[in-house]
Amino acid sequence: MGERLTMKQKRFTNALIEVPTRSIAEAGRIAGWKDRQSAYRSIQKPTVQTELRRFLDALEAAGISDNASAKVLADAMRAVTVIAGNEMPDHRIRLQANETYLKLRRLISPPSEVGKPQDIPVVMIVDYGRGT
Repeated sequence: MGERLTMKQKRFTNALIEVPTRSIAEAGRIAGWKDRQSAYRSIQKPTVQTELRRFLDALEAAGISDNASAKVLADAMRAVTVIAGNEMPDHRIRLQANETYLKLRRLISPPSEVGKPQDIPVVMIVDYGRGT
C-alpha cells in the first residue's frame, strides 16, 4: 500500500483543485505552511502528484478534458444573440469567455477576494454596417 497524503497535503491539493488559477504558494498558505518553499517541495512529492493526477483522470473519464473545455470556450467567444430579428454578437458572453481564457493562461490574475470586481480596461468598437 502506497503512502497517504498528510492533512496539510490534502488541504493543499484541494486548494489547487478548487481554484485552478491559484498559485502554489497561495495553496500552501491555505494548507497551513508558513513559507512558500514548503508548498513547492510538497508539489514535487509523488503522493501529491498522484492525487492531482487522480483528479485529472476523473475529469477525463467524465468527458471533461482540455479539448472539451477549449471547444466550449471557443463557442462562447463566438456567442450571438438575436435582437429584433437580427443576429448580433453577444459581447457580454464573449467578454466573459475572453476573461476566462486570460485567467487560464495566467495573463490576468483572479480577484484576491471573492466578489471583488476585476478591473480590466476594455475598448469595444462595434460597427453594424450602418456607418459611412
